[in-house]
Amino acid sequence: MKNILLFIFLFFTQSVFAQYYENTVSKDSILLSRNSLRVIILSPGISYEKRISRNITLSSDFLVTGFYRKSTLTVNSQSAHIFALYPFLTLGPRFYYNLTKRINSNKSVKANSGNYFSFKITYLGPSFLESRSSNTIISGSIPKANKLGANIVWGLQRTYKRNLYLNLNTGLAISSQYKDGYGVVGNLQLGYSLFSNYN
Repeated sequence: MKNILLFIFLFFTQSVFAQYYENTVSKDSILLSRNSLRVIILSPGISYEKRISRNITLSSDFLVTGFYRKSTLTVNSQSAHIFALYPFLTLGPRFYYNLTKRINSNKSVKANSGNYFSFKITYLGPSFLESRSSNTIISGSIPKANKLGANIVWGLQRTYKRNLYLNLNTGLAISSQYKDGYGVVGNLQLGYSLFSNYN
């Protein structure tokens, strides 16, 4: 008798939970956070994401990227080098398409952990730090910046325990920095999620 009562109780609570679960992840549910702020360690900088609709956010990055070039020739047995740092900014919408599926598979959507498509405008600013060896014999100079571009990418974003953050995306880039005006782009970001709120 106790086993029957236990079975009925478990069945009832499972049914109630399942109904609540389905209502929670209905087509009208909002699973994206309202605001998310992250510190990026790899390609150092900050990333901010704001929800603008049920499945779409506006994402912006302010990062630092670098250029390094070393000559195979030497002067007085010393190699020559050129080094520069540039600000790199991006801005554009992201469309998340698998959040409900992740919830139904008991996977986390914490801080917008999901897969997305994105179109973003990019800007590579002028270098703010340059270094070259005194015996530089490398042909050419430090690349000029002030270049606008656009990326169309597919990506995945995850926030793990202790707010560790991963973002990986790849796709097509359009920019004058490419010889043909376009090329394949890939980006990996590792960092820490500072906060993510839903209210």
